[in-house]
Amino acid sequence: MPDAFEKQITLLGKPDHYVKEGEGSIYAVVRIDPSGAPQVKVGHTNCMDRRKNEYLRCESTGHAVYWQFHCKVEKRMLVERLIHLTFMDLNATVVRYPCPGCGIRHREFYSLDITGGLDAVEDIMAFWVWATGGEFEKRRV
Repeated sequence: MPDAFEKQITLLGKPDHYVKEGEGSIYAVVRIDPSGAPQVKVGHTNCMDRRKNEYLRCESTGHAVYWQFHCKVEKRMLVERLIHLTFMDLNATVVRYPCPGCGIRHREFYSLDITGGLDAVEDIMAFWVWATGGEFEKRRV
């Protein structure tokens, strides 16, 4: 089975599938799990306003979701996948419990035990935006 690095190289060599979906944003949100540990989600969307409204359901019952930042990119699905592969390479755990706010089992929240915390997540995002030909301009949400 190929490791995360091999998968990343393969994706960079075959970007056509990911180019078709167009530009949009990648974003990072953080939530706190029942034990108090932070979990991070890096996702993509073609409409940040819609995505923020979707997460309002989570917050409506007092479950905190902290928006960290987002960045406009041309290959949002590719960048998101490369970031997720990096998380997996860093032994991140995908969290699989229903959201206490809205009851949905959100996909792709990761429990990361990495030095640097959210700054490291930001660095990973910035690297893959740059590696796919973009420029990382962080925008606080």
